[in-house]
Amino acid sequence: TLPPLTPSRTAPHGMVPLSAQERGALFSKFDSSRNGSLSMGEARAAVAQEYPFFDNPKAIKQAFRTADTSGDDAIGRREFSLFLDYLLFFSDMWTEFQKIDADGDGRLTLDEFEAAAQRLGDPLAPSEVRREFRKIDDNGGGYVMFDEFASWAAMRAAGEPELEDQEDYGEPKHAVFI
Repeated sequence: TLPPLTPSRTAPHGMVPLSAQERGALFSKFDSSRNGSLSMGEARAAVAQEYPFFDNPKAIKQAFRTADTSGDDAIGRREFSLFLDYLLFFSDMWTEFQKIDADGDGRLTLDEFEAAAQRLGDPLAPSEVRREFRKIDDNGGGYVMFDEFASWAAMRAAGEPELEDQEDYGEPKHAVFI
């Protein structure tokens, strides 16, 4: 299980942290079935309606799957804070993935990954590039898909020293446009 992510950059213009009360109200707004948990469909529809600039199915799916710490295919109130954090993180990762994917085919080749290795948040030494690519390519197909790349990026981010000390999963630092 990954810890809550804190963006390593300052929040984009117009983003502010949400209080616990504001998060609760936002969760209630997202919970259209009023059953106390969000399905993938509810999360996707609510993000599209409330935050269209984050309406990326791949980023939403990755954020949802990562925040679902209970493994019940739903986001509960406690997991909702994680979902918001991961939505921001994986949206950023999708933007990076698209920049690295030079031919726009939705998958990274070793050559594309090598060309971008120095642009990554924590640059890779030339000797690490091939090893990391093989590690990311879960199925050994010679390509890295977004979900593989996003999982790898999250694990690298989770290893940052300032994140290792975070233990309060209920109060991650995140920001939302208002």
